[in-house]
Amino acid sequence: MDNYDMKILQALHQNARITMKELSQKVHLSQPACTERVKKMEANGIIRQYTAVIDWSKLSYPLATVVRIRPLPGYLQEVERIIKEMGNIAWCVKVTGDDAFICQMLIHSVSELDACLSKIAQIATTNTSVIKSTVVENQFIQSN
Repeated sequence: MDNYDMKILQALHQNARITMKELSQKVHLSQPACTERVKKMEANGIIRQYTAVIDWSKLSYPLATVVRIRPLPGYLQEVERIIKEMGNIAWCVKVTGDDAFICQMLIHSVSELDACLSKIAQIATTNTSVIKSTVVENQFIQSN
């Protein structure tokens, strides 16, 4: 990875729909060289996918929560299975520490939140926070 690769990644991070012509101009490389670098990063798994950032609040999900989940002993896999089956989990990570999972859940109402949490209430404890605003989102990380 060199400075050109980082510039390519940053440009794609800002706009994954940029054309190779525009990308090559932006990073000051020839179009074939730029295309080859992108293909190499895709092949090496550095670029995993191209995606859209969706504003879920505009699609009838006015509430977003962060749910910290601590399965009871012996129920880790069962809780993980339930989380994967829930249709309103935007992301979920398995973590170290007191909690085993931290998830972002998108919901229409507090009653929907209660219904979702009741699916794991017998086998896990939860701690839920409503997201008031986003301070940093999808930020490109500069390498040192």
